[in-house]
Amino acid sequence: MSASLKPVRGCPIRGLHQLKSKISDLQTRYQHLLNQHQEDIAQLITRLDLAPLEDEILIGGLLFLKDKIAKSDPLMEEWRDAGARFLRRKKTNQQRDAVPQKENRTPQKQSQSREKQDAKTTAI
Repeated sequence: MSASLKPVRGCPIRGLHQLKSKISDLQTRYQHLLNQHQEDIAQLITRLDLAPLEDEILIGGLLFLKDKIAKSDPLMEEWRDAGARFLRRKKTNQQRDAVPQKENRTPQKQSQSREKQDAKTTAI
């Protein structure tokens, strides 16, 4: 049991309240993560340009997928690998976009800076 959840000696009610509070916090976090996951799937459907498909086709595809998972079809391993590659690529792109790009000084700016420095040196 973690230190934050240990009941206070002589006051087990306080420990129960702490546990109930922790359970409530975890349930709230779980619901938030579940909602975020659902939003991510909806965005992915749009990003992959699957949203314009007929509902029957999307539902049929999901039912097909569910059936393959239930039967432990070897095709699932290929799909898992393809999904992992997609997520790695997405993660790499997000990391690259998060890193601020350094401005490259163009040779023209460098030469202008050099001229300004030379002018200051000459003036002294």
